[in-house]
Amino acid sequence: MLNQGLKQGLRYGGIAVVAVVLFSVLRVSALWGGRVPTVSSSCNVSRQVLKTVDPIDHTAGEVSFYRYVPKTLGAHVGVGPYFGTIVIHPPTGGITGLDRGYAEGFCKGGISVALLETWTGYAEEGAFDFGTHDRASARAITATEAVIDHLGTPVALLGESVGAIYSSMVMGLDKRVKAAALIVGGGPLIDVLTETDQAIPAGMRLKRLTEYHLNPEQYRARLLENVKMSPTDHADKARQRDLFMVIGTRDTTVPTRTQWELWELWGQPTYHSFPLNHVQTIVAAYLFYRGNITSFLLSKLETESL
Repeated sequence: MLNQGLKQGLRYGGIAVVAVVLFSVLRVSALWGGRVPTVSSSCNVSRQVLKTVDPIDHTAGEVSFYRYVPKTLGAHVGVGPYFGTIVIHPPTGGITGLDRGYAEGFCKGGISVALLETWTGYAEEGAFDFGTHDRASARAITATEAVIDHLGTPVALLGESVGAIYSSMVMGLDKRVKAAALIVGGGPLIDVLTETDQAIPAGMRLKRLTEYHLNPEQYRARLLENVKMSPTDHADKARQRDLFMVIGTRDTTVPTRTQWELWELWGQPTYHSFPLNHVQTIVAAYLFYRGNITSFLLSKLETESL
């Protein structure tokens, strides 16, 4: 019989292969099948659009999301009698099959869900000035808070990758957020932007270094001058929330060091780590820890509502 250490090694070795394959299948399915969630037998699912005001130029804006409401609560109920609403921030690229799976699972557990789709200024095509990061963060926060305003409280957040970064910012600013589960989120944001190998920010970094004739030290200095919003802001308030983190210990997209730094800054909340890269950790969290994440958020919202 295999000893426990060998079993663990085989398990984690298999995760990497399974994670890549499953993510590819789900990602292709999400893209080819569109981003409309499948019909649910246990939830009423609808796409909703709210009017907002763009925080940058103060013009009319909007945010769209998919609303999941347990059928046992009725189609027009904002929150359950004992639970609440979970707002899901997807990773870069938008809603995936994993996000829909989380939403369906939360809904089956009796929790209303808002699965964020897009908002005004979600992506600034071609922009590479140093102000683009704070503009993106401000717009993500505005969109999330508009949804919270609409649905009421209590609220919990689930965020993956850049969605975890945005959820972290909202968590530190909005006292209506009672709990959060954050998957491969990190900070300070300047460190993530400086070190990431993710195609969009890494490409932006290369373009800036070339166009502005900067060396790496000058690049970081320019970020320090311009990037004023980060998951590490308001850590004192974040520590007052119930937190759960999933950390990838081989992550180069949101570098592992920044994930541990955020964990330390937030008072070392409950966490689980996988010895995997960024994408693999996101999928492994869904495959092996979705039940734990669901139970964690459910229990925190139930406690808050009683």
